[in-house]
Amino acid sequence: MLLGRIARYRHTIAGLEVTVAVAPGSPLDVRGLFRLYGKTIPLLVGILGAPPPRLLIVSAPDPMWHGGLSGEDSFFVHGRIPIRSPDKTCSYLHELFHVWQPFHPSADGRWVSEGLAEYYSLALPNREGRLSPQTFVRGLALFERYGRWGSDLTRTRVPAALNNSAPLVMHWLDHEIRRVTDGHRCLDDAVRSLAHEGGTLTTASFLRAINQAAGRDFTPLFRRHVYRGEPPPERAREDDAGVGH
Repeated sequence: MLLGRIARYRHTIAGLEVTVAVAPGSPLDVRGLFRLYGKTIPLLVGILGAPPPRLLIVSAPDPMWHGGLSGEDSFFVHGRIPIRSPDKTCSYLHELFHVWQPFHPSADGRWVSEGLAEYYSLALPNREGRLSPQTFVRGLALFERYGRWGSDLTRTRVPAALNNSAPLVMHWLDHEIRRVTDGHRCLDDAVRSLAHEGGTLTTASFLRAINQAAGRDFTPLFRRHVYRGEPPPERAREDDAGVGH
């Protein structure tokens, strides 16, 4: 009642019934959001499997919290947050990933969950041609610039590490899996395996899925970039300057 009359919009995409509830004063571009989801939800079906039966998205202006928060089959994003943020990521894809993911992160698996959600919020629009390769690379560069390096990702709770360092490590893993398999496998294959397994997501289970996808042991890479927190080499971004993933 305090927010006034709520406008509701419904659309079914790839078997997922999406309802968007918009409070008065929220400038959310609902049509733009449905266009984005029309391209990216089918991609998530191929990565995470069958979607939840329904999704409720709530958008509201001040004085509501200036951020995003996911729950069971639903999430909230403040109305002033654009579909594409200045850093080129998308809160509406990030929170959707969390709602959809069929696994639950343990304490040392939180970096995996956050890193995947943020990385795919940049990578999926890029795959669908909504970002140019150069814009995608700029988004990756912002991950590096604003990341917290030198910290153990399995232990830290610093937002800069979870929201910037972790997704850049995900990109590096994607790049390296593609490299060692001559492009036949990628990060999607590891996430698909985790989604099929379900249950509790840990760093160890993620490493097993990565090793299975790559066909080799990535433990040394994890030591450098996950446990010691070293930033990945720039050559992965240089390779992507002309090719979208």
